[in-house]
Amino acid sequence: MGDDVRKYLALFYPQVSFRGTAFGGTSARSPFTGAEINEYARTKSCRTASSSTAPSTNRDAARIHSQEPSTMHKYDVTVTTSASPEIVWKLLVDAASWPLWSKVDSLDTTRSVGLDPGGDDCVGAVRAFRTGRTVTGERLTEKVEQRLLAYEDAFNSSMRNYHARIELTPTATSGTVIHWYGTYETSRLLGWVMPRYLQKFMQGMAEGLARYAEESKPTQ
Repeated sequence: MGDDVRKYLALFYPQVSFRGTAFGGTSARSPFTGAEINEYARTKSCRTASSSTAPSTNRDAARIHSQEPSTMHKYDVTVTTSASPEIVWKLLVDAASWPLWSKVDSLDTTRSVGLDPGGDDCVGAVRAFRTGRTVTGERLTEKVEQRLLAYEDAFNSSMRNYHARIELTPTATSGTVIHWYGTYETSRLLGWVMPRYLQKFMQGMAEGLARYAEESKPTQ
């Protein structure tokens, strides 16, 4: 089992890590050092009995990855902007605006479903966003005008059972507190890098929204 894990982390994992080719990156190197790979293989071997012959292809390694037990993770970010909840809300419900302020590259309209031409997507709409060569779909599940936007994964190759909520709270100075948080499951191996990466990624999403909303404020 130790050799199986070493092959996965050294050969297949670079493709599915966030710097790897499966997420739009160009790196073919494992994000783990040799010492980290050996240590994980050693502890994994202690927990798991020996199995059949080690896989010799990336397809076999992918099969092992898909059979890994899932682990629940979360992210939680809060940002305050001087823009009003009304301005922030208009950006959130308009999927076409997301590439202007977020870390996604573009809105994939061919894989999206039920987008509102007027920029006010309703519950049930699936918004497909492309980042690099990866496209993920998010289905809106709840809307409370200028207060709450919730969504879940419609299709996502790196996680499952993903549920996110964006809560807007007005401040005493007519600004907005943006509270963006979510939970998701991923494999134990992806769990090595996903929580740290996604926390930082979503922090950047919230900060981008806050900045763009401020720039969109009407001039006095």
